Amino acid sequence: GLMPDLAPRLIAGGAVFLAGLALFAMGVMGGGDVKMLAVLVPLVPPAALPGFAMLLSLTMLAGALLLMGVRRVAGGPDSHWESLRARGRYPLGLSIAAAAMILPLGI
Repeated sequence: GLMPDLAPRLIAGGAVFLAGLALFAMGVMGGGDVKMLAVLVPLVPPAALPGFAMLLSLTMLAGALLLMGVRRVAGGPDSHWESLRARGRYPLGLSIAAAAMILPLGI
């Protein structure tokens, strides 16, 4: 067939969606991030999922550290950018997209 590993890919996407839905319900993750991951995961070959998870973790860490540094320099409660305010949340979509773009490079 065209994609013999379609079932495992769809199962992985469904599992990510359900886990993300639980995180969304707890207020830990945004709904857009949940949908983005659920759509992206079936596009990643099953053998590459651990690498994608590692890349996602690394891009999240790098993004969070970068945001903390920028907040120290240009942030604060009066910032016009919500993400730079002390209570602003990290835009996870940046890390998801970065991991998806880095994965095919094999880095």
